[in-house]
Amino acid sequence: MSGKLVIIYSNVTSADEIHFFKKKPSFEEIYPLIDTDIIEIVPFVYEGVRREGYVDEEGLIKDKEVNIRAMEMDFFKGHRMGLPLVGDVAIWVPDE
Repeated sequence: MSGKLVIIYSNVTSADEIHFFKKKPSFEEIYPLIDTDIIEIVPFVYEGVRREGYVDEEGLIKDKEVNIRAMEMDFFKGHRMGLPLVGDVAIWVPDE
């Protein structure tokens, strides 16, 4: 299914970026977009709908910056046992 991958950058001065795909992107396609080589899938609410989000699995170990905008948007804060979202966040939004 086609859709878009929305990147929410941890750098608050950067605008969100949107990448369009003809099918759901593979991890290999997402890695360079969020600057990682290992992904953690996180539930995320975007545009009022539960979506699949992707973050750097080792972001805390790498001392990546807290993604304040993503944290403010994230309805599922509690699922990570209080751990913040760090680094860039990608959210898959399939076409309806």
